[in-house]
Amino acid sequence: MTREEAINHIERSFPADATSCAVAVTGLRLLDQAKREYYDWRDLPTGLLQRYAALCTEEQRRIEMAADRVRTYYDYSGTQASHSADALEQREATHE
Repeated sequence: MTREEAINHIERSFPADATSCAVAVTGLRLLDQAKREYYDWRDLPTGLLQRYAALCTEEQRRIEMAADRVRTYYDYSGTQASHSADALEQREATHE
C-alpha cells in the first residue's frame, strides 16, 4: 500500500480529525495504537518529548491535588466523627 493509498483508506474509514466525534475518537485510538506499535516513544523528537514531560508533570500535580482533597475530606470527616463521639459520651454521662 502506498502512502497515498493509506491516507485515502484512513480518510474513508476513521480519520483522527473527522468532524464526527465518534469517528474521530476511534481514529485517535487507532492512530495511538499504530504509533505504539511502530516505534518507541523514546525515539520521538525532542520537542515532542518535552511536551510529553510537561503533560506528565501536569497530570502528577492533578493527581496529587485530588489525593490532597481526599485526605482533607477524610481528615475532616475523622475529626467530625471524633467530635461526635465525644459529644455522645458527654450526653450519656450527663443523663446517667
